[in-house]
Amino acid sequence: MADKIETGAGPTDNPKANARMVSSFQAPEEIYVDGIAGAMGRGGVLKIDLYRVSGVDRKTNTEQRRVSHRLVIPAGALPELVRVLQATAEGARKAAAAGKNKN
Repeated sequence: MADKIETGAGPTDNPKANARMVSSFQAPEEIYVDGIAGAMGRGGVLKIDLYRVSGVDRKTNTEQRRVSHRLVIPAGALPELVRVLQATAEGARKAAAAGKNKN
């Protein structure tokens, strides 16, 4: 990951604070999940349950989902998470629009 400085981005809720993402010698650990099962907050902590599809019930034709991981972050990091996800979604929308314009 390239170094970058983000102003006001972090769980400190200090709009004047700066943060710098620095390169690591190891790649970050990756996990695969199929979706988000739910979220809960308490005591300044946000917990997001992530699930994997483990099969399909043939009788009811229903996906069988199992919570496989829980992401735990300080509640103050929620605005940062939302900002990153919104920017990612906007980038995907722009890429999709650019792809449609080529055809």
